[in-house]
Amino acid sequence: MAHIIPNSFTSWELTEEELTQGSILTIAQIQVIQSQRAGIAEEKLYLELDPLNPSAFIQAEASLSGQLKMLDYLLETSDAYIELQKQVHLETPAT
Repeated sequence: MAHIIPNSFTSWELTEEELTQGSILTIAQIQVIQSQRAGIAEEKLYLELDPLNPSAFIQAEASLSGQLKMLDYLLETSDAYIELQKQVHLETPAT
């Protein structure tokens, strides 16, 4: 069972099963994340550099890049745990 770890942020000590189940996204979650990702990527494509305020462009681009990386991380982590679960299932002998 998950236990909260006391620190400045909220983090949890999870069993392998809890970590696996919590990392695998549902179809609806994947669809939402992919839609969010598409919107952010499109926003990033249309960023325009203001020569009078280049730091605003740099900050916006960095923020959008970070958001994309976080969404990619969630999708990739889910895929990795799905593959791991498949491998474990294939390696487990039927009884």
